[in-house]
Amino acid sequence: MFLSIYQVGKDALFNIGDAVGRDEFHGIIREYVQRHAFTNADQSDFFEVLYELAGTDNEQLNKIMSVYFDENGQPQKAS
Repeated sequence: MFLSIYQVGKDALFNIGDAVGRDEFHGIIREYVQRHAFTNADQSDFFEVLYELAGTDNEQLNKIMSVYFDENGQPQKAS
């Protein structure tokens, strides 16, 4: 089955929310939007906020990131 990059992104965000908790995830999204309102931002800006607020020692989050993104933060190929 072919998954579009949008479906993969949705799945990644949903799983990140599960890993850090819904309330914390919503706080991360709020902080990301506040920092980057009216500017151009990319995935590295999101990852910066994500790891700043969620920490880098969350094993479940790190596993999700390695499944959905390569070492450069680019999405893995959808399959």
